[in-house]
Amino acid sequence: MSEISVIGLGSMGSTLAKTLLSAGHEVTVWNRSQEKSDLLVAEGAEIGATIADAVKASPIILVCIANYTTTRKIFDSAEVLPLLSGRIVVQMSSGTPLEAITDERWFEENGAGYLDAAILGSPKIIGTKEGQILIAGNENLWEECKAILGCLAGNFQYSGIKIDSAKILDLAWLSQRLGYFMGVMQGLLLCEAGGVGLDVFSATVAVDARASMIANTIHNNSFTDPINTVKVWKEALHHIQIHAKELGTNSEVLEFIADKFERAKSAGYEEEDLAALIKIFR
Repeated sequence: MSEISVIGLGSMGSTLAKTLLSAGHEVTVWNRSQEKSDLLVAEGAEIGATIADAVKASPIILVCIANYTTTRKIFDSAEVLPLLSGRIVVQMSSGTPLEAITDERWFEENGAGYLDAAILGSPKIIGTKEGQILIAGNENLWEECKAILGCLAGNFQYSGIKIDSAKILDLAWLSQRLGYFMGVMQGLLLCEAGGVGLDVFSATVAVDARASMIANTIHNNSFTDPINTVKVWKEALHHIQIHAKELGTNSEVLEFIADKFERAKSAGYEEEDLAALIKIFR
């Protein structure tokens, strides 16, 4: 029996599994496509031939897949449901606060403990001192998992018993990032219109390394080697919009930003770096 099973081996899930293995934990992995699981065998992972095998293998089940709907489809089977009793499911997929509430209720009804987490950043922050992950739910469950999950981020914070709190804070963080990015875009437009090079902006008034990186990406016209794609951020914005609608909050700023993402999609920029939005603003 392993310590933890990782379900879903996309770029984030694979990085989570590798980090757990590097920290010396016994890990079982499962993915719909076997090839991704095979790649982790060299790192020391055990492979669950089926989702039921992966659930059976560990007391803690970490889920990092496309969305919450897919999570339910994977676990809601006659083979898997009886195995959930007494296990702790840690959801790290992208989703909305309402989905966190719904998932907690569903897993608890099927005998499992449930924690909901939000990763604030890309796979490259996993396992680093700068990495930040928020986790919400029953504090006793978090205490049971902390010794294993703690290696995943230097800043792994418990955000409270309110199960949707991690996702709410995640969306608030993403909103800040999007607002910041729009401000950087406007600043770069002012420089371009005034005949000041974006390399000069980067070297002088960029407020931080991220603004400098955006300016350099645009200056070098290097949109096709993305760190974060337009598509990824468009999906994140969609989650914020859903939550704003559920709460009935003002969403005028979100609508303004969403329009730019829709235009970028129509122009064929979805797989390019987020900085490619400058082409829409121009």
